[in-house]
Amino acid sequence: MMKKKIVLMLLAVGLMASGAVAASITGQWDFTNNLTATTGSDITEYLGANAAVDYSYANTTVNGSADTVLSWDFTADYDHFYVPHGIAANGGGTRVNEFSIIMDVKFDLGAGGTGNYHSLWNTDTDDPWANDADMYYWKSTATNGQLGVGSSGYTDGGQGLDQSTWHRVVFATDGPNNQMKIYRDGVVLWDQANDFIKMGGSGQPIGTGTGVDDRQSLSVTSPWINLFSAGVWYSYMYGGTGEIAALQFRDYTMSGAEAASFGAADGAIPTTVVPEPMTLTLLGIGALGLIRRKKK
Repeated sequence: MMKKKIVLMLLAVGLMASGAVAASITGQWDFTNNLTATTGSDITEYLGANAAVDYSYANTTVNGSADTVLSWDFTADYDHFYVPHGIAANGGGTRVNEFSIIMDVKFDLGAGGTGNYHSLWNTDTDDPWANDADMYYWKSTATNGQLGVGSSGYTDGGQGLDQSTWHRVVFATDGPNNQMKIYRDGVVLWDQANDFIKMGGSGQPIGTGTGVDDRQSLSVTSPWINLFSAGVWYSYMYGGTGEIAALQFRDYTMSGAEAASFGAADGAIPTTVVPEPMTLTLLGIGALGLIRRKKK
């Protein structure tokens, strides 16, 4: 009878723990001379009116680590990459509301020079003329690159991505709590809930649109993001140039501790999935219960 109770307890703890984790890598791309996925589905390119392939591969170093990277130049056309996210609707809505995107990336000034805007991505359509970017722009300045969108402003100086510098960037989105956090090399730049960084003259925190099924959620009917898309606003094109060494999607909101553990860019994004705190708690309770039962 005692053994049966122990087995049932282990099963219960295991089921609770697995439900609490529900965390996985749904897509990863390492850009070793192709757009083939390491995990998930392959990337394809949307070709604009020029119908010319605007990307190439280069052997370089990412903060001292030798790597092959994907280089793109979308300044002359409305090109972008279709990247399948592989995540089912979550967070209480009909879209993807809890997710994390990690990239080792470097933005360059490009043809636009200082003041040029580089769209990171949009989420709802394969038509690059249909709407402005849903996810933040990288705006080149004289000394660094700011992140933001017009509706809520841009990061303060030094709180963006430095020009022509490799960074590991984590976008951790939590729609149910109306929050997104961006980490640069393991350090949070700002977050909407705690208002770490105030934007521009308006004093509004960046992150407007992170609620359930809001602007920065991901579509499941068009299950991809349009990476580095030329978000359009009054016919201005916001394509740019840069390099990306690795890209990864996760179907949960990464914690600050997990993002911090990833550190700086090296072209090899970690593939471990850290259990949520609730999971560890459940496992601890289960183990404690077994210990107490054994002592009796």
